[in-house]
Amino acid sequence: MKTIAITGAKGLIGWHARAWLSVQPETQVVRVPKTAWTAPEALAGLLEGCDAVVHLAAMNRGAADDIYDINVRLAETLAEALRRTAGTPHVLHSSSTQVERGNPYGRSKREAGRILSDWAAKSGGQFTDMILP
Repeated sequence: MKTIAITGAKGLIGWHARAWLSVQPETQVVRVPKTAWTAPEALAGLLEGCDAVVHLAAMNRGAADDIYDINVRLAETLAEALRRTAGTPHVLHSSSTQVERGNPYGRSKREAGRILSDWAAKSGGQFTDMILP
C-alpha cells in the first residue's frame, strides 16, 4: 500500500490528482487541510508514513508580498514537518515556468523549490520540481 499526501487537494490540480490517485489500486490518499499548516507538528502527523507528498498548495493571485511570503512559508513549514517525521518521502513540488521571471510568484516558487530540494539533499529524500505552464 502506498500512501500519498496532497497539499492543495481542493484546488483544480489537487482535485484531479486526488480523484485519479483515489482509484489507483493499493494507494491511500491523505488530504492535507489548510488547518494543518498552522503548526509543523500538526502537518508532520499527517505526513508520517507517507511514501510521497504532492505539494500543490500555493497562492498565485493577490498582493505581491503576500504571494511571495505565503508560498515560501508553505515550503518552509512543509520542510520542517518533514524533518519531524522519520520518513523520507518523495516530494513533488508544483512549480511554474514563471521561475525564470522576476515576479513575486516566480521568485516564490523558485525559493520554495530550493527549500524542498535542500530538505531532500539533507534527509536522503527524493525531490521532483514539476514545472507547470
